[in-house]
Amino acid sequence: ASDAARPLVRYDGRRLPFDDKAFNAVVLYFVLHHADDAEVVLREALRVGRRVVVVESVYRTQGELRVLTFLDKLANRLRGGSQMADQEELLHFRTADAWRELAKGLGATVDFVREHGSLPHRQATFRLREQQQPCNTTDRGG
Repeated sequence: ASDAARPLVRYDGRRLPFDDKAFNAVVLYFVLHHADDAEVVLREALRVGRRVVVVESVYRTQGELRVLTFLDKLANRLRGGSQMADQEELLHFRTADAWRELAKGLGATVDFVREHGSLPHRQATFRLREQQQPCNTTDRGG
């Protein structure tokens, strides 16, 4: 039996059923653009993981966004048939800078960003961690 095998855990899209920092790493692989609220999903990943790796589809121009949206819908239909139809209205693509700013707005430190791929599917990889809390070394003893 492999120690890597873990049971499938469903969650409600708002709160992951794990303790703070329960995992060394959390990977969000082409997930956030499908999330109803990407900020909530990313905040939870940062809460339960010491590090978070995000790989997302990104665009630079409105034309690229239209192509990306069309191709994502097409790929989802080919993979999932009608099961993904509800997700089509939830596509929320962002530029690499916008994903970076969302992470920073949640208090994450962005250690690494790399754009890769090209048209028609640009991608960006981010490595995130929570910002370190400043140590309080003030001696309050008497």
